[in-house]
Formats: sequence, C-alpha cells, structure tokens
Amino acid sequence: MSTRLALDCSTTGLTLALQKDDAEIFAFATTEARSSDLLPTALQSLFTQSATGAAQLTHIYVTTGPGSFTGIRLGLATAEALKMVNPAIAIIGLPTLHALAAQLVATDRPQGTFTVVTDAAGAQLYAQTFTAEGDAQTSAACVPATTSFTTPVYAPPLLMRAGALPLPTLSAQTLFTLAHQTSAHLPPQPVYLKPLTYKLAQ
Repeated sequence: MSTRLALDCSTTGLTLALQKDDAEIFAFATTEARSSDLLPTALQSLFTQSATGAAQLTHIYVTTGPGSFTGIRLGLATAEALKMVNPAIAIIGLPTLHALAAQLVATDRPQGTFTVVTDAAGAQLYAQTFTAEGDAQTSAACVPATTSFTTPVYAPPLLMRAGALPLPTLSAQTLFTLAHQTSAHLPPQPVYLKPLTYKLAQ
C-alpha cells in the first residue's frame, strides 16, 4: 500500500493532498494571504480525515520552485520533518512552473505553446514556455517584468497585463498527475533562479 502526500507552498496560496493507493483524494487548497500559517492545521486535518499519519506515508511530493523563497523552504522543511518521524518516506521534488502548466493543460486545454509567469519580486518574473501538451519547451528563467513573450501568457491576478490569461490555482489532482510522471521528478532541493538577498535593518 502506498500513502502519498503532495504539497505546494511555492505559489500564491497553499495546496495539500493525501491519497492512499488510487482511492479518494483528501485535499485542502486556499489562495488566502499568509496561507502558509495554515499548513500545520491543514495537514493535521488531512491526517484525521484519512485516518492516517506520518508513520503511514510512503511518498511526499513537494514543489521546489521557482517561487516564493519562504514557501519553498517551508514545503521542504515540512517534508523533512515528516521524514524524521518516518525515515522510510521518499521525498520527491516537483517543478513549480511545470505543475502550473499541467494544471492549465487539464483545465484550459491550450491550443498551442504557452508561457507561465509568476512573481519573482523586484520587478522580475519567473517564466517558462510549454507545448500544448504541457511539455517544457524552454528552461525556467528569471526575466524582467517588462519582457515581451511571443506566446499566450498565463499570469496570477497581481501580474495580469494586457492580453494575459488567468493562471489557475494548483489542484490536488494535478499534483498527483505530475507525480506519476517520473520525468518531472526532481531532487528535494530548492530551485532558486535569483540570489536570495537580505537587507540589514539600519
């Protein structure tokens, strides 16, 4: 028996999903601000609903970015904490932009190549172009927010520009669909495309 947990903290909001074998998916998703604060409670709720816990987990799939520095670290730290309880857990990384592309293929069915963009802060974007089937056509990159694209662009609400299309929230089903694609698997390490800088208080 396999009991799999999938979590995304790297985008706006939070998505959690738990599934035993191929049975019912227990899920939690929100786009609320500071939703990462809800992670411990939401995770415990999923364990209660599914009558399971860390000791029964066999796999954890966690998005590794590019995305929110804090969110990426939170997701990976949560996975590592659960593995401390159950060392047999396999932790597998999933690329964030690829996951969003898979969501678009499932819900919007793009007719051609398209580009996914998310906020990289500092007037920059994380961007990656995919085929209509959701296969990566370019590598993920950090680009200026003024960059023009030759394909349809999907963006979150705060990054909407003329002609852009809305980027949907990641669903639990999409995370598990991507988890089945071994070609999408990454080491459980953060994908940072820009340096992490800190400003010291004066």
